Amino acid sequence: MIIRKARKSDLKEILSLFNNSKELAGDKNDSYETYTIKQYIHGPVFKTFVAEVNGEIVGVISIELWKKAKYSYLDNIVVAKKFRGQKIGYLLMCYAEKFIKKQGSKYFFYYTEEGNKAMQKMSDKLNYKKGKKFIFYSKYIK
Repeated sequence: MIIRKARKSDLKEILSLFNNSKELAGDKNDSYETYTIKQYIHGPVFKTFVAEVNGEIVGVISIELWKKAKYSYLDNIVVAKKFRGQKIGYLLMCYAEKFIKKQGSKYFFYYTEEGNKAMQKMSDKLNYKKGKKFIFYSKYIK
């Protein structure tokens, strides 16, 4: 497995991974669009990395890097269903931590669903501390 920076040519595979992972949706009607993934790949504050196995993208991690504030936020992490349980998510998180540390970040945080036990277990292994609980609200503006 290799981890590398996401490229424009990865867009369709990343979009498919994001939209096939129910854990990423805050609302059952949520889905990712091409323009969102373009922002993750090329946006000024976003850093997105992919995990590849035999040329196939099997995992993605997208972070926001706020250099002046010296913190980073995990937007998304996803591993293809057939590759889960192989520590790919763990390795993506470790890669992201090393990357943001080199960039000067002092703080890294994220949210995960209450029912996402795999992410919580990995977070515990990586020594992240649980914070306050939040309730998700959403509304489509027409």
